[in-house]
Amino acid sequence: MKKTATIALSATLLLGLTGCLHTVDSVENYHKESVPNEVIRLHVETDASQPVKVSNLLEKTAANGFKQIAVEFTNFSSKPRTIFYRCEWFDESGMRVETSLTQWSEGRFPARDSKQFLFTAPNERAKDFKIRISEDIR
Repeated sequence: MKKTATIALSATLLLGLTGCLHTVDSVENYHKESVPNEVIRLHVETDASQPVKVSNLLEKTAANGFKQIAVEFTNFSSKPRTIFYRCEWFDESGMRVETSLTQWSEGRFPARDSKQFLFTAPNERAKDFKIRISEDIR
């Protein structure tokens, strides 16, 4: 009986310590809709071990009618970090707006530093977005 309890406890601890390893952070509009001049609600998928995270997001509509977002990334680590990031755009129905600008970019962050990046929608159809962060390009 003691051996079974020890094995069960060990398995539980092993699963608890490893958790769900997820190397990509995502930030997107929570309700998948675009409403100008309202507070943006975000859905954030994050891996607690990833040191660079989205710390702030601002959204506006430019004079040409295209959506613009400013994303601030912060390195919460005491070591310099390099990440890759990209912005994907979606239309009102949730379909991806294809563009050559949707590619991974490299960002280098000194320890405990923040940087802000500006993304502009590729056309007026792009109403929603998703920011992806990864420690490696897939």
